[in-house]
Order: sequence, then C-alpha cells, then structure tokens
Amino acid sequence: MALTDAQKAAVEQVVQAIKSVSSSRKKRVLADLFLELVDKQAWADYYQVTIVDYPIRTVPSTISNNRSFPNPGLSKASRRSSKPDPTRTR
Repeated sequence: MALTDAQKAAVEQVVQAIKSVSSSRKKRVLADLFLELVDKQAWADYYQVTIVDYPIRTVPSTISNNRSFPNPGLSKASRRSSKPDPTRTR
C-alpha cells in the first residue's frame, strides 16, 4: 500500500526529529548510531533484542520510492522460540 503525500511528509518530519535529538549535554546526536546498520559483531546484544534492523538513513528513500518496510511479523527474530531464555538478563 503506497503512502499518500501527506503521510510521506509526516514520516520525513519524524525522521528529521529523530535525527536531531542530542544527548542532554548536546555532545552527540543520539541517532548517529542508527543511521547505518549496526555492526553485528560489535553489537551482538542489539541483535538479540531487535526485531527489525532498519537504518534510519534509508527511511526517506524507502518512502519516496513507495517501497515497503520489513514486516516484523515475518522477521527472523519473530521466528525464534517464544520461550524466554533463562540465561538472558535485561
């Protein structure tokens, strides 16, 4: 289902808002870590809890080209066992 122009504009506003949030001391933009895909080796724990890994940088082009986003219901993470891992802590 293609988005309307108004929906595309709203998504772009959200992306810009996300990209502009900085730490409380204004030392770094928090979204910088997520503009590209997170390194799977360096951030293995991230991929244990993330259902869909989709870099923020690609959202505007995905929207403007009427492409769809990954469906969390069909992702690898959702196909994992629904039983909680007793060795894992939060």
